[in-house]
Amino acid sequence: MPDAPTTGWLPMFTETADLPAQRREPVTGRAFRMPAETDPEPSSRRLLAMSCWAGTLGVLGLAVAIRSLAAIFAGAAPSWYEPAIVGTGVTGIAFTVGAFASIHRRHLPWLMLTLATFPLSAAMAATAVAI
Repeated sequence: MPDAPTTGWLPMFTETADLPAQRREPVTGRAFRMPAETDPEPSSRRLLAMSCWAGTLGVLGLAVAIRSLAAIFAGAAPSWYEPAIVGTGVTGIAFTVGAFASIHRRHLPWLMLTLATFPLSAAMAATAVAI
C-alpha cells in the first residue's frame, strides 16, 4: 500500500503540527471572526450549551417555517405575513451565526442567542395572529 499523502483537503490527509500550549488569556481583536490556530478551544460545556440553545431555536424555527409555508401556499396568509416571516427568520439566523462567530468572547455569544430568541418569538406570535 502506498504511503498516505501528507497534504490534502481531508483532515486525515493533512499534516499535523504541534500547536502551542493553549492560552487562557482573553482573546483580543474583532468581536466576530473565525478562530485562529493560537486561540484556545472553547470549553465543551460552553459549546454544548450554545449548540443546545441554537438547536432549540432551529427546531422551533423549522416548525414555524413549515406552518408558514403551508399557509402561504394555501393562500391563507395575509399580505404582510410573508415579508414579516422572512425578515424575522433572517434576523434570527444572523444572530445565531453571530453567536458562534463570537464564541471566544465572554458574554457576546449569550447576548446574540438571546437576541435570536426575540425574532423567533415574534414569528411565532405573527403566525398565531395571521393563521
